[in-house]
Amino acid sequence: AGTPASYSLPAPNKNSKDNGKIKGVPTPWSTDKEFIAKVQSVSKSLNCNYIDLLACMANETGATFDPGLVNGIGATGLIQFMPTTATGLGTSTATLKGLDRVTQMTWVLKYFNYMKLTSKAPTPKLQDLYNCIFWPAAVGKPDNYIIAPAGSKVATQNKSLQASDGSITAASVGLAAAKWMPAVQQALANAGVQNPPPAAPHNGAAAAPQNAPRRDSRSRRRRW
Repeated sequence: AGTPASYSLPAPNKNSKDNGKIKGVPTPWSTDKEFIAKVQSVSKSLNCNYIDLLACMANETGATFDPGLVNGIGATGLIQFMPTTATGLGTSTATLKGLDRVTQMTWVLKYFNYMKLTSKAPTPKLQDLYNCIFWPAAVGKPDNYIIAPAGSKVATQNKSLQASDGSITAASVGLAAAKWMPAVQQALANAGVQNPPPAAPHNGAAAAPQNAPRRDSRSRRRRW
């Protein structure tokens, strides 16, 4: 495994960029030191950069980082756990909905390990992380790997993930999460958060049970 990506945060400014909420109540995430520390810890376990993981969760929650967020078809929380996925992990969306950000991050790590993220991508990039959430079969694939061809039901229902030709590719999924990077980085800078030292390369991937739950290969839940 290699060394995770590193980023330089911008200079602080007067624009908060933090629209954090919990159950609809304004609750900043960037100044939640316990949450940031937990995200950094999870990212170290996954051999990725924590800012990449934050960008994925920003895309899933509209940058609220609300662990109780539920969309129209029941997807819940920081990475929008589907009900069947939660059951496969040994929990439920009802339970996940009641957790705070820090505690739910434990389940985020369990999800990535169950999906064998680091077996497929020992040093996960942003697009590997977000593909593991959206379409696990695309993890570690080339940028031009086609998840959904132009005009397909999945592509039509997920226009924000489309490439320029209307298809959805491994790279276009990553670009959707990457759009949140400036806001995430600015919020962290304004909160005085510093990047941790680069994680040491891992020698092996986390083991996953043989009956790991599969992410639904269904039309994507659009959004809250």
